Amino acid sequence: MSTTESPTIARYRRRVEAHVAERRLQPALDVLALWREQAPESLEPALLHARIALRQGRYRHAADIATDAVTRSECPPALALDALHCLRVFCAHDVAVRWAQAYPHRAMIDAADQARCAAILASIGEHPLAMAWADEAVAKAPRSAVCLANRGLCAVYLGRLDVAHEDFEAIAEGPEDAAIAHWQLARLQRQTPSANHVARLRDRIARAADPRDAAMLQFALFKELDDLGEAPAAWQALEAGLRVMQARARHSRDAIDALFDRLPAQRLGSASDSATSTEPVPIFIVGLHRSGTTLVERVLGAHAQVQAYGESARLTAALRYAADCSGDALVDEALIVASASADPAQVRARFAALGRHRVDARFVTEKTPGNFQLVGLIHDAFPQAKVVHVRRDPMDVCFANLGELFTEGLGYTYAQEDLAHFHRRYAALMEAWHARCPGFVLDVDYEAFVTDPVAQSQRLYAFCGPAWSPDVVDTGSRRHAAVSTLSSVQVRQPIGTGSIGRWRRYEAWLQPLQAALRIPR
Repeated sequence: MSTTESPTIARYRRRVEAHVAERRLQPALDVLALWREQAPESLEPALLHARIALRQGRYRHAADIATDAVTRSECPPALALDALHCLRVFCAHDVAVRWAQAYPHRAMIDAADQARCAAILASIGEHPLAMAWADEAVAKAPRSAVCLANRGLCAVYLGRLDVAHEDFEAIAEGPEDAAIAHWQLARLQRQTPSANHVARLRDRIARAADPRDAAMLQFALFKELDDLGEAPAAWQALEAGLRVMQARARHSRDAIDALFDRLPAQRLGSASDSATSTEPVPIFIVGLHRSGTTLVERVLGAHAQVQAYGESARLTAALRYAADCSGDALVDEALIVASASADPAQVRARFAALGRHRVDARFVTEKTPGNFQLVGLIHDAFPQAKVVHVRRDPMDVCFANLGELFTEGLGYTYAQEDLAHFHRRYAALMEAWHARCPGFVLDVDYEAFVTDPVAQSQRLYAFCGPAWSPDVVDTGSRRHAAVSTLSSVQVRQPIGTGSIGRWRRYEAWLQPLQAALRIPR
């Protein structure tokens, strides 16, 4: 491949970057038009065009430009990460997988970029391919923390915890000593008095200069001290991490109220056709984070006719495409308003086109907890769908959220009162969906499920449609089945009741949460 570039192209790039920096989007597009005339087969101007169109609010145009360009244009190694990231932005998972499988210049990609590409592939559920890319990245740069961290993440998702442990230990003991390695090591296993990292974590916290690193290390220390049963010290570490994250989070209860006030009225437009979809029946598994949605998906995914798709933003991407509405959030007011003119048939078609993968599956799960906010639109777009709502004891689920560092930045999880406020709005919204769509949503209680998994899984399967068999609850025998969520380590264990009432050891410090949830002491 040629690495030379004309001065004209370099000048176009500088002009586009300057215009975008000053938010002069139309002049940037004018320069891009000249650039594309000069280099009609070039991928870079097309990717820039898609990003600008997205900022203009033209989601559908941006998605079409990006997917068409990546499919048709040759991608230089320097743009491989940009291309794959762009496809992930639009949830074009199948396009991304086909592109990564066929890309002929992997050997020429920068090692860190290739490792980040691997993480993207893992995040969309393409785990063996992700691991292959990650292994190649580490082979190029064996001591790179970026390469080791991303391969470690891929290994966690695949259940290869020995590989993950080696990679994260290499980072923690190496010159870069990245905080994420310590956080992941705390999560990989239950710590014991004879095998833990408490002293090393405390030393690393004392040397942490970056607030985000400090928070990650404090959450890791909380996890390890909690494993050891040292509740007062664990709470002190958690509180320190929460203070950092709360200061960084942009969370507004007023904004939550404004959104949730609008959610019950959501509607899609009229269908352009009434054809019955031939796609697999979607099973949307919803609830709060840490409520048990991953466990429920794992039990459903044990069936040969069920594709466990995992956690993605495909539903939001399909809605944004049909409504032609840009936005960064999973759900926002603009999307709810714009969806009123969206065609349900187009939503269904786009949702299916973004991620078919296994065409022989009769059912496909979509396990994004926050989709509980979109049950009304799911009902309108997918009348054949099943919605499974996993609910958990309010104190347990809120405490589990409080103790988890969410990399996607769920701002309400960093303060007890904010968590309680969000929980109240969530519970009221689920009641509204039951009233609007009777029989469309199955409530699954986490406590009942882990106490009597046979009876509860039978009930789950009867609602969703596949034929039940006893082996679906044997999650411990499927330790190496891929899981792409924060629960990827826990759900490999046999189903048990160990997480019920876990908040009680911290009851003395959780009075604000208990009071805000209005739960009697």
